[in-house]
Amino acid sequence: MTDTDQESCHWRRLTPDLVRRIAACAHPNAIAGSLKLTDSETAAALRGSYNVLQLLQRSTGGNEHALPFAEAEWPGHAFMHWGRPEPWHSLNLFRRRRLLCLAASSGHAASLEAALAHCGCSLTPEVLASAAMVGNLEGCERLLQQDSRALGLLAFSAAAEAGQLSALQWLLGRAHAPGMGVASALSAAAQGACKGGQPHILAWLQQADGYRPSKYNAMAAARVGHVAVMEQLISLVPDYRYDPLEAGAAHAALMAEAAGDAGGVAGANAAAEVASLSERARLVRRNHWKLLEAIAEGCPLQVLQWHHGWLWCWRWGFAAIPSNGHAACVSKPVSLFLSH
Repeated sequence: MTDTDQESCHWRRLTPDLVRRIAACAHPNAIAGSLKLTDSETAAALRGSYNVLQLLQRSTGGNEHALPFAEAEWPGHAFMHWGRPEPWHSLNLFRRRRLLCLAASSGHAASLEAALAHCGCSLTPEVLASAAMVGNLEGCERLLQQDSRALGLLAFSAAAEAGQLSALQWLLGRAHAPGMGVASALSAAAQGACKGGQPHILAWLQQADGYRPSKYNAMAAARVGHVAVMEQLISLVPDYRYDPLEAGAAHAALMAEAAGDAGGVAGANAAAEVASLSERARLVRRNHWKLLEAIAEGCPLQVLQWHHGWLWCWRWGFAAIPSNGHAACVSKPVSLFLSH
């Protein structure tokens, strides 16, 4: 750089304190891998800091499966350090596979190629799931080219949990692979969408693939505190549309009929129906209590209080589903997810 260039470079006029304050506003990887290498003055101002490139993103939300995924500011050029076999020799199997997951979720094709070439380990479903969770379709395709056995239910669940609809659609197009059923893939996707609180994924599953919500979906949403999704699901699951008041009246009528014709055919039929209805009531109570446990585990206190009345049913005659929900109306029609 000439003297004229140095005089016209405004960056070189900044004090070390201003350089440090600017660096504090950027991603640490951008500083360590780029800004710190600008010139000797910048390097001197930042000496003692920004010495490490962060590859693993530390997330405090989502990612129910605890899949490792890469930093958004991925240092692709620096990762090429792993583009030769020697650095991998010091890593155990767990660290190799974690680094492979990071490369798959980075969206940086060269990093993934370097990892595949030198990792020295087989691909696991977690690797493909890490790529699917960030919507890296190119990475997903490359991984399946490497080993088709990398496709597992975890990929469908992870993509849906993260709201990656394009990745989920792409994966479902390959759900006919040996050992992989479409029904199982849809179930995993629905469960992931509930855990991630992704109503648009659930809406698409209903429209495109005939997904029908289950009690397990509602419980999954409740356990992670997605109240609106849970309450929408409650209105769609038959087990939760059961009316204990109506059932209690039927139960009483059958009991009276059985008592009035004790020993007769009509009485025997009524007694059998009473037993069937009692078994149905037992199953319904169990489903209600399981949902109540999930709400207590993951939802705010006021949501638990709101739903406690109709879920905590010890016998016939307790309150039915409330006419309106805490965060969303539980009695809304089946088309609720499909509304725009």
